[in-house]
Amino acid sequence: MTTGAEPSDRARTFESILGDRRVGRLDEVLDRRTRGVTVVLENLYDSHNLSAVMRTSDAFGVQEVHVVDAEGDFAISRKITKGAHKWLDIIVHSGPTASEDAAASLHARGFRLIAATLAEGARPLVELDLSGPVAFVFGNEHDGLTETMARACDSAYVIPMFGFVQSFNVSVSAALTLQHVRSAREWPGLEASDRAALRESWMAKSLNQSARILRALDGPGGST
Repeated sequence: MTTGAEPSDRARTFESILGDRRVGRLDEVLDRRTRGVTVVLENLYDSHNLSAVMRTSDAFGVQEVHVVDAEGDFAISRKITKGAHKWLDIIVHSGPTASEDAAASLHARGFRLIAATLAEGARPLVELDLSGPVAFVFGNEHDGLTETMARACDSAYVIPMFGFVQSFNVSVSAALTLQHVRSAREWPGLEASDRAALRESWMAKSLNQSARILRALDGPGGST
């Protein structure tokens, strides 16, 4: 079992409560997680679509999902995510400069932004350079990406289609994209310190009485 950094006293307490089987399952998922590939969702109107992409991201091992929400009405459909959202880091960029802020923050971390679009010059998905940290950017269901976000992206791609419709549903596009990326490149793992922090967080979320346990651990004489 891979554990990364040395577990804290709190993590060891959680391990003893959860048991080997549950902790082993968390470790198995953590070993397949990455921050080197992420998804950006710009102004999606339909919470079902947004939530479906979150569920897909979790399924393929993507840890971060960036939500660009200019209107400030971001919502998750728990019925659609089936609980997947609680294992993700959902980073919300809101307000009138949300698109610029999201692009700038990802560029500052070394990500290349790749837009899913039908715009002229978009390359087929299978021809993309997938090296290094990459963020796949999806626009809303009616208008696609804003001009601001499209300009901020470093390249663009399209998923070839062979029927009458022009595009896939955004959640289907995300699923096809991540499936291709997962099979086409090495999946970068988590840094040891990041993995240890996530592991402890996930164990806490797995415990029905985690809030009470945390209070006891952090109270007088408690250790972290």
